[in-house]
Amino acid sequence: MTSSTAPRLPALLWQHRRDLFWGALLLLATNAAERSIPWCLGAALDAFRGADLPAVRRWALGAVFIAALLWIVRTASRVKIFSVGRDIEYELRNRLAEHLHRLGPLYLQRVSAGDLMNRAVGDLGQVRLMLGFGALNLVNSLMALATTLVPMFWISPRLSLFALLPYPILVVVVRYFGSRLYRASRASQDAISTLNEGVREAVAAARFIRASALEEGVRSGLSESNGAVRARNQTLVVLRSLMGPTMTFLGASSLLIVLWLGSPQVLRGELSVGRFVAFLTYLGQLLWPTLALGYLISVLERGRASYERLREVFEATPPGAQSPAEEVKASASAPSALASESPLVDPAEDKNAPALRVRGLAFAYDTHAVLQDIDFEVPRGAFVALVGPTGSGKSTLAALLAGVLPPSAGNIELFGEALSTFDPARLRRRLSYCPQDGFLFSKTIRENLAYALERPLPMGIRDEGVEQTLNAACLSSEIERLPQGLETLIGERGVQLSGGQRQRLALARSWLLDAPLMVLDDPFSAVDAWTEAQILAALRRNWQEHERSIVLVTHRMAAAREAELILVLDGGRIVARGDHESLMRDPGGVYAEMVRLQQWEAGLEELRSA
Repeated sequence: MTSSTAPRLPALLWQHRRDLFWGALLLLATNAAERSIPWCLGAALDAFRGADLPAVRRWALGAVFIAALLWIVRTASRVKIFSVGRDIEYELRNRLAEHLHRLGPLYLQRVSAGDLMNRAVGDLGQVRLMLGFGALNLVNSLMALATTLVPMFWISPRLSLFALLPYPILVVVVRYFGSRLYRASRASQDAISTLNEGVREAVAAARFIRASALEEGVRSGLSESNGAVRARNQTLVVLRSLMGPTMTFLGASSLLIVLWLGSPQVLRGELSVGRFVAFLTYLGQLLWPTLALGYLISVLERGRASYERLREVFEATPPGAQSPAEEVKASASAPSALASESPLVDPAEDKNAPALRVRGLAFAYDTHAVLQDIDFEVPRGAFVALVGPTGSGKSTLAALLAGVLPPSAGNIELFGEALSTFDPARLRRRLSYCPQDGFLFSKTIRENLAYALERPLPMGIRDEGVEQTLNAACLSSEIERLPQGLETLIGERGVQLSGGQRQRLALARSWLLDAPLMVLDDPFSAVDAWTEAQILAALRRNWQEHERSIVLVTHRMAAAREAELILVLDGGRIVARGDHESLMRDPGGVYAEMVRLQQWEAGLEELRSA
């Protein structure tokens, strides 16, 4: 995977150059039509003063015809240019979603979901306004200025020059307000991101907040964030409110100058009434783009600030990756791209290579080393357990093996190939990963299971593979007791299910991937010992029948003792390896101590329940 850079707006606009060209052409026709109407009005007034009524009718009908044509052309120009903004927003949103998946968990752990949501929705909306509404009005204003000044100078060069006297001040005003609008817009969007994250956390943790009586503190925090958003937006309102009247004053100043100097010319007969009225009408048309320029600057600066925030995400790289080539190539939630054929045999792989080979593996969060010098192999068809005390790095190692985290050093080979060479779809055909806190979507049970399949699971259709997997995960009878069975909506992250049910549903989804290597991160931590034994028995049958390889992270020694090879982690290193019997021969070892501790805890629990 190559590193991603922010898409350049000129390049995006160039891709839509045809629509922009036709839109600009239509805008030119719009402005030409608008400038023709005052000319018709002036000619009609002069014809009226000359008592030439047929000419008056002709000029009036001409103005009506031009106005009808103007309505059609203006509508077409807006459709063309506004569509460009919508299309670019669509493209940017797709590219942003794709890039976020590439960044992987390490990056997503360091930024808030609320901030990313605001950038993907609010900031993209501002960019769309800048490229659609802003681009249209920028081009339209420039064309309006050009097409208005030409007939004005044609009527009276002297009056035109005096009318433009306030405009140098306009340039200074635009620069002044533009820089402040940019800074205020960035601050506003940052405040909205903070508020979004606060709301997201409050909704996600609603049950905990209520159970812990933390409502007042959460309400106070949200009120503070909301107040910050209001203050930032009020700053924007003040700037825009000041800018509008300033632009109006400058435009009105031009009108005052023209009336002051032009009226005597009309009275002396140097300028006809019709031409003077046409000049005033043109000046009014010049006033509109002047006023629109104020709002346009606001839209452009807000869009520019939002684009800078988006660019920060596009130019981000996963923390901990040493180079773009070492970035993670897959996400833990990418199991939907499966091949329809059985993944147990890949013609391209080395049949003599082990299922998994790890050499010199290390991982660190910033400067905090989590794993060091990890070396081991998992033969094909083997059952390997990873055990160790809390904080020894078991879950981190499982995430590294599954390609969810990028290693700081060392190599991981999957069936003889470097893990970094696997694309996401092929990796998930060869390896299924079940994290301890497996994510569930706020959909039905059937839809959550369908994420593990290339095909959908239609309602009312029985799937033998799904039923077998649910039986193996000890879920079938419990799902049958639910109100709608497989069609039961499980709520946000599976809130309608118990902890054990959520964990087993995530395990069943990983099982359905039907991959030759499974990496399971403590998938039985929320189930009782009897259920764990039933699932382990089913796993063992599946492992033996299909010669799958299993890497099981567990804190329960009863599960670990079933493994052919047990790797004991402590302090981020493998301190012992072997089967259950060989490790128990070292009574002072970490493994033996953990076994004795769990046996003592089990005995104590029996005494309590007796």
